Amino acid sequence: MFTSLRSALTLLWLFVVVVCGALAVQLYGLFQLGIGGQIAEVQHSVADAAKNVSQQYDLYRSSFTNSQPDFGNSEHERELLLLLDLALGRYNGIEGGFWSPKNNFIAYSFPTHQPIKRDVPAAESSRISELNQRVLSAHKEDTARYDSSEEVLLIHAIPVSSDLVIWTMGRAHVGMAAAFEKLAGGLVGLLLLMLVTGGVILWYLHTWGRRLSQVEQQLDESQAGLTKTGLSELDRLIAAFNLQTKRLQESQERSNQLSVQLNRADRLAALGRMSAGLAHEIRNPIGAMRLQAENALAKTEDENQQKTYRNILQEIARLDDLLERLLAIVRLDKLVIQRTQLRRWLDDCINRFRGDSSVVRLEVTAPALEWTLDQQQMTRALDNLVTNALRHIPPDGWVQVTAEPRNHTCYLIVEDSGPGIPEESRENIFEPFISLRSNGTGLGLAIAREIVEAHGGTISCTQGANGARFEIRLPWRES
Repeated sequence: MFTSLRSALTLLWLFVVVVCGALAVQLYGLFQLGIGGQIAEVQHSVADAAKNVSQQYDLYRSSFTNSQPDFGNSEHERELLLLLDLALGRYNGIEGGFWSPKNNFIAYSFPTHQPIKRDVPAAESSRISELNQRVLSAHKEDTARYDSSEEVLLIHAIPVSSDLVIWTMGRAHVGMAAAFEKLAGGLVGLLLLMLVTGGVILWYLHTWGRRLSQVEQQLDESQAGLTKTGLSELDRLIAAFNLQTKRLQESQERSNQLSVQLNRADRLAALGRMSAGLAHEIRNPIGAMRLQAENALAKTEDENQQKTYRNILQEIARLDDLLERLLAIVRLDKLVIQRTQLRRWLDDCINRFRGDSSVVRLEVTAPALEWTLDQQQMTRALDNLVTNALRHIPPDGWVQVTAEPRNHTCYLIVEDSGPGIPEESRENIFEPFISLRSNGTGLGLAIAREIVEAHGGTISCTQGANGARFEIRLPWRES
């Protein structure tokens, strides 16, 4: 039925406003029926009725040109009664008459009473006479009020001459009016409740719109998560949205990881196929060449020929090493993860290079902590990095190897004092068969990357304080 919560709340608020208006109208009517309203209405009626009788009497008296009419005459009394019937007939519940000190009650009529009353109420005659005496003495109209538990009696008197007073009388029934006042009090409470309800709906409508605008703004700003608004219904939607957003991010991260693994698997598959082909096509000829060169070297005594055969055997060894490098990549799916003492392992790796150079300075900085890795494969990766550094530093240079465990990640840093690697080449040096040296195979750094990524880590190349800086990041893995 409703297209939005805002429209439903707006319609409900308009309904409350209409109800409040209807209650206000009813309260005004009940106020008129209440004690104060009843008394005010009767007081107005008796005063207006007295004035109306006075006006009718002035017209009647103007018909006598010589003197005031004789009220003792029955004909004149009958005329006064007709005058009272005519003047008071339009006022429901109002009675009245003429009074003089000499004749007392000259004429009396209660025309709206059924049947018409002509006898002055005995219970109120003394009060009427007392008021008439006071009004005649002051020569000024006045109203007398007499309260009781059931009604309020109101008498109004107007002097029309020095010896004649017109009086009217009415009753306000306060017993029934008190019941109306109680009903009005209940309606006042209901009106206040409706006003508070309307205010709460209006506040909630404003708050809902403002909080919804905040959510829309957060969505426009592409925030990672929406903040809660304080409105339970809207917060449940926000919590569900944040949960779905988190799941989507996790799915994207898993997808990225799978993409990286798939790319690595494709590289390994390509290198594996190539390595298998090379192993099949090259190993047998290499073995045969090595055997023939070794036999020829053993049989000949010519120094020039021996030198040639040694060079041949050296090149054969290079080819065999190249083949072993290619086959090493294929074996990365069989890692043996175990706890390793970082300091001891790095010292063993670097000590193999210290015997080959007495000028280059090799330094190791590592804490006496354990980390989980495949020692054989990571040793091959580290050897490739150190070998690459030794090939590019000057004779009096240095190579620094550092291990820094931080936040569940071990940072292995190899830094040297060489010329460094150009920035435009840092992204490609980890690709197979790409080398900055003319006689390089371009497999050392590629193998190092494959070994590191097989451990779930990453490797990068940056410019260090003096030369190249290679940084390996290895996560902790259960052995």
